[in-house]
Amino acid sequence: MKFKWPENKQDQIKYIALIAIGAVVVVVLLVMFAINPFIKAKRDHVAGLTELTTKIENAQKEIEKKPFELKRNTEALNKILQISDAHMLKPVLGRNYLLGATPIIERHVKALSIAMAKPPSEVGIGDVVQPQTVKKGAPLPAVKTYTARVNLKCSYADVVRIVRALESENPYITIAGLSIVGTPATDPENHNVTFDIQWPIWADEETSASIRQQLKKSSEEEEAEANDAKKP
Repeated sequence: MKFKWPENKQDQIKYIALIAIGAVVVVVLLVMFAINPFIKAKRDHVAGLTELTTKIENAQKEIEKKPFELKRNTEALNKILQISDAHMLKPVLGRNYLLGATPIIERHVKALSIAMAKPPSEVGIGDVVQPQTVKKGAPLPAVKTYTARVNLKCSYADVVRIVRALESENPYITIAGLSIVGTPATDPENHNVTFDIQWPIWADEETSASIRQQLKKSSEEEEAEANDAKKP
C-alpha cells in the first residue's frame, strides 16, 4: 500500500505532528534503553578504575614506606646501641656499677699523673627525671644515673684537665658537686679535690640485650624486604 500525502493543509499539519511525535518517542526510547545504560556503565567503570587506582597507589605507598620505616628503625636502634656501648655505664658482677666506674676513673688519673687521695666511692643510683614529674600514663624513663665520688690531691690545673678529659671521652656524663679545699700550710700547690661523676645507666639492665634483639629482627625484616624487591 502506497502512502499518499494528503492534499488538505490541515491533514498535512497533523501528519507532520505525528511524525515529529514519533521521532521524539524514538529518541526517548534510544536514550532510555541504549544511551543511558551505556553512560551509566561507563560512569561505573570510571568509578571502579578510580577506586582501583587509589587502592593500588595506597598499597604502593605502604610498600615503599615499609622499607623506609624498617631502615629508619634499624638506624635508630644502631644509634641507641652505639651510645649504650660507648657511653652508658655497665654493671659488673650483678648490679655493681662501682666496679665498672673505678677503672675509667683510674685510667684518666693515671694518664694525667694525678694523685688519688682515696679510691672512688659510690653515691648511688638516681632518676634523670623525677617520678612525680612524669605524666600520668606515660612510660617511666628508660635511663637513670649512677654517681661515683672522686677524691684527688692535685692542682687547679689538674682539676681542669681531668674534667675536660672525662667530658671529652663521654659527652653524656655530668660532673657535679665540685669541692676544692686548699692546704696552704702543708702543700700550697695541691688541694683536696672532691667531685661526683654521673653516668647514664639503663633503668632495666635487660634493655641493652632487648635492643640487640630488636636490631637483629629489624635487620632480618629489612633484608627480607630487599630480597622481595629483587624478585621478578
